[in-house]
Amino acid sequence: MIRTSSTRLIVGGVASLFLATPSLAFQDLAPILENPAEPPLPPPDSLPAPSGVMHDPWSWLGLFAAVVVVLVLARARVLSRVALGGRTLRQLGAQPWWVWLIAAIVAYIAPSVGYGLALMAARSGADDLGSKALATAIAYAGALLATISVAMLMRRSAPSAGLSVKLKDSWIGAGCLLVSLPLVYASSVVSTSVYEIVTRSTIHEPIAHDMLKTIVSSRESAAAWALAGLAVIAAPIHEELLYRGFLQSAAFRLTGRPWPSIIATSAVFALGHLSAGVPSYAIASLFMLSLCLGFTFEKTRRIGVPIAMHMLFNAANIALAMLSA
Repeated sequence: MIRTSSTRLIVGGVASLFLATPSLAFQDLAPILENPAEPPLPPPDSLPAPSGVMHDPWSWLGLFAAVVVVLVLARARVLSRVALGGRTLRQLGAQPWWVWLIAAIVAYIAPSVGYGLALMAARSGADDLGSKALATAIAYAGALLATISVAMLMRRSAPSAGLSVKLKDSWIGAGCLLVSLPLVYASSVVSTSVYEIVTRSTIHEPIAHDMLKTIVSSRESAAAWALAGLAVIAAPIHEELLYRGFLQSAAFRLTGRPWPSIIATSAVFALGHLSAGVPSYAIASLFMLSLCLGFTFEKTRRIGVPIAMHMLFNAANIALAMLSA
């Protein structure tokens, strides 16, 4: 039976569905590296940057939708429980914070090691898209094997830590994503507007990251679709176990409070993507996305829900980018 808090999140999502706009296109891409010697971690996310953002009616509709979503959540009394205290807290077992941190480090370096080994095995032809896609697939295969294995070990010692997945997580995640999209888009509108005002420039690129541009420009290639598939399936599983499952749990164990752990993890998530080439004006939207994913994880106490949210988020982003090309 679904908990009342999850039901309220979904009710809020249904209410916000009619306010979410077609311009909500987001990025979380499997790496396509210009320099094949660089590891493919983390897969970059970014938000398409509206041109002359405050002159775009979609931007104002996005801001309005975000306000309505907040009001709906408040009316549904979801926001009144943001402390996430009492019986809703995840139980992390007897493992200290540094054990969870080591698990996060293992998950973080696994794709880099796999990608490097794949390139060493294929010394020639590493510059073409097909070779990069193959190396990325091998990297994610190794990363998922290592990350899921560590998650199973941690779950054995901490069965109530939230490292579980159920079939119903998919549609709960879909409802939670509907709640999150207007908030993420609104943060993108605000951060992009501030960037344009401060720099006295206008962002003309509808796609904010070169990697998504490569996939879109090579959409007739099987390798591009393979990379898109990795971005939709492999990247969310790996990233959610890394950031939410391990790193957020380490911060939670260290602080004993959910919200500081959610905020700290979201800062690492956003800044980590900045080093991967995401434009600075997209960091605020990534931070908001991570807050939504982290909050949902603590609220539902199941990693399957943010994984489903992340998968749908990436799929919608790539589909919209492909359709708008």
